[in-house]
Amino acid sequence: MKVIRNLLRRLSLQIVVLTTFLTPHIGLLSQQNIIPFPEVWEKYSKTSPAARAAAEELQASKTASGRSGRHWLPRIYAGGQVFNTNDPAYNFMGILGQRDARQMDFATKFHSSELASGIIKDSNYLNTNSFLVDMMRPNTLNYPGSHTYQAGKIGIDIPLYEGGMKSNIAAAESEVEIAKKHQLNFIVLNEYGHTAVQYATLNSLLKQKKQLENLLGHVNAVLAGYQVGVAGNPVGYSGLLGLRSLRNRITGMIAENQAKQERARRSIQEVSGISENWLPEDMDALDFGDKYLKSGTSGNASSYTLALQSYAKSMEHAADAEYARFLPRTGVFGEALGYGGERGTASSYYAGFYIQMNLFNATDFGAVEQARHNQAAMQAKAEEQKVKEKVLISSMLEAELALKKNLALMKDSSRMLEEQTITSRRLFLNGLINALQLTEVFSRRADLAEHQTKAELEYLTVKAGLVTLTGTNEGVHHVE
Repeated sequence: MKVIRNLLRRLSLQIVVLTTFLTPHIGLLSQQNIIPFPEVWEKYSKTSPAARAAAEELQASKTASGRSGRHWLPRIYAGGQVFNTNDPAYNFMGILGQRDARQMDFATKFHSSELASGIIKDSNYLNTNSFLVDMMRPNTLNYPGSHTYQAGKIGIDIPLYEGGMKSNIAAAESEVEIAKKHQLNFIVLNEYGHTAVQYATLNSLLKQKKQLENLLGHVNAVLAGYQVGVAGNPVGYSGLLGLRSLRNRITGMIAENQAKQERARRSIQEVSGISENWLPEDMDALDFGDKYLKSGTSGNASSYTLALQSYAKSMEHAADAEYARFLPRTGVFGEALGYGGERGTASSYYAGFYIQMNLFNATDFGAVEQARHNQAAMQAKAEEQKVKEKVLISSMLEAELALKKNLALMKDSSRMLEEQTITSRRLFLNGLINALQLTEVFSRRADLAEHQTKAELEYLTVKAGLVTLTGTNEGVHHVE
């Protein structure tokens, strides 16, 4: 027996020495896996599909706004063509464009009907060489043959008045751009809040798991030394069953905790691309909320509401643009033309002033009324959203205060229950309380760990909601 005790003593000493040597290295490895929240958010914000989609929409809106804002610039255009034709009209115009029309270009074939109709009354003319020449002249005006021509032009169109159509379209596009900015800000804030909640939830779950494993160790220690848990002793056996049932419950809670950890970790990891088995920085939920989830004032409208308001303004300008369809449009224009062919090249120009106005177009009637109704509907939606947010923010601020107070009380209760657990176990070993009473203490501690984690998640969710609804938060990187 002495030999066995000596071996056990040596083995215990080796385990202590080995543990003392490895503990600092294990702690160092854990610290290397810890990633602070700002670093996690920086990676997440750069790879978030929702944020990137909103950023691309904003860039497209900026481009559209820039295009519509240049409506007052003149339109300059050019064109050219090379063609071959035997059409008499095209040939004649091609020759005139070269400014080299000749007498033979007007020649037509002498026809006998001219004699029959009495057009030519001079009988002496019929006996002259001129008559023979006319009878043999080519029909070049009607049959000019095939010829190749080149034509080119460059022109300018300067609008002077368009009824306000394009200026209102430009204003509408500008408001859409502002709305897209608000949308991007709302999505980024929402993504920020989601990431913060998942990050802090993972930290809370790690703490909960540690508490449950510590409690499970107490339960197993009691069960290992329990001597009166036999069927012949109803009180002792009932206590044994209670302890075993509690052990199963805690084991199930640990398994559920592990699954929730994996879900929270993957929700961040899949988007941000950070390495596996990373750990959050150890921080109390209240401290995390105060540091990373600072919301704005309750009087601020959310970015979503601001986006709706900008869309309403855009639709108001769109209605004015529809009304401009019924107003006249004026401008000046000019074109320089160039022609080329077998006889040379020449140029010409024309310039002037124009006025245009739609006199009747059935599809335009009712367009202004439709646009006004759309604008009124969007404005009503913005007002409705603002009222809803005001009520929601007020209730969330109250919930924040209540949860904050409740978490502080839970934290104090957890400390006291931990002390009570140690004391109760000592009382149980001394026979001053039975197993059922000890099981009750253990159960209250398990319940508190579960409720505390749920309260922390609810608190963080409320804080993240306030960040999104108040439309501002320090440290949020906007994706543009």
